[in-house]
Amino acid sequence: MDNESSLLWPSAGYTYPETGGFAVAFQDRIIKTNNYEKHCLGVEVKDNCRKFDKVGETNEYVKAGRSSLSESAYLQ
Repeated sequence: MDNESSLLWPSAGYTYPETGGFAVAFQDRIIKTNNYEKHCLGVEVKDNCRKFDKVGETNEYVKAGRSSLSESAYLQ
């Protein structure tokens, strides 16, 4: 993999700024999942998936699931 080329896509104009920002936030594991709110922000929330009520709504769980999971984690 060419590391230099892989870092060019955010500034090359192929995506909307919001899409690039979301991809970087997702990569840095700072999207607003219940797991992030509970363990990083210290908010008292259930750590369950909002859509399927399964334990552990983490970035990996969202990434492995449907696109609707990542949209709901980003928008809420």
